[in-house]
Amino acid sequence: MFKQTLLIAVIVISLLYTTFVSADWGKCQKVSTMQEFNLAKYMGLWYEIARFDNIMERGGVCIQANYTINPKEPSQVLVSNSEIYDGNLTTVTGVGYCPDDKEPAKLLVSVGGNPFYAPYWVIDTDYNNYAMVFSCFSVLGVYHYEISWILGRQRQLPQQTLSNIMVAFRKQGIDSSRFILTKQVGCK
Repeated sequence: MFKQTLLIAVIVISLLYTTFVSADWGKCQKVSTMQEFNLAKYMGLWYEIARFDNIMERGGVCIQANYTINPKEPSQVLVSNSEIYDGNLTTVTGVGYCPDDKEPAKLLVSVGGNPFYAPYWVIDTDYNNYAMVFSCFSVLGVYHYEISWILGRQRQLPQQTLSNIMVAFRKQGIDSSRFILTKQVGCK
């Protein structure tokens, strides 16, 4: 029985690895998030400047996310992600929440009707220009899937700001060479 379970686990892990480029062995690394995070100031429209490669966004351009506080449930964030894929606008909605008031920058988010809530941790933001976001989930502490995003209130960030963000990610132990820039030119 143990051998069968182990074999199934190895197959699942192998499939995850080939499906998710940002997957690797081991547990998720520890990163620091903002201590004085203000969720209300974070709400609004954000453009994806760069991200780790991931199957959910592969091929998408003009990617953006809009976050709003749910008026019926103030502890809940409504999420609307949109992108242009193969010339067509695609929008996915979801919800997020903060499970621990002592760690306000550590949110859990579910999109597209998925029952799984993924970590959405805000490492840093100035609320008006940029945000650094990290997500990682582990499979039994043996394998993990990691993705990071750089978001901006405008479709592009100044090069110096982008360079400073890359340095900040590296200081957290996050490999900034894994970022790919998101095409935000010619978007409407």
